[in-house]
Amino acid sequence: MKKYLGRKKRTSHGFYRMEFKDIYGAECSVQESSLASKNALWIGCDHETIHEKTGEKCGARMHIDLVLAKRIVATLRRWIETGRL
Repeated sequence: MKKYLGRKKRTSHGFYRMEFKDIYGAECSVQESSLASKNALWIGCDHETIHEKTGEKCGARMHIDLVLAKRIVATLRRWIETGRL
């Protein structure tokens, strides 16, 4: 039986979102992206940070597509199985 992060909720724009806390208690989420040209997700901490190039506030989440998600999952599987990257 698979254990997921939590219950799916819909955003005000109708996209699914799951919220969780990391091991330090930081609020995080994984959310469907509105990017129409790709099947993509936002994932990571919900707090704001400062963009290193523009100096403007921006989120601390990653915007990933299916190709990158598969690579991340493969890496995490190896870590789960061996305890090492």
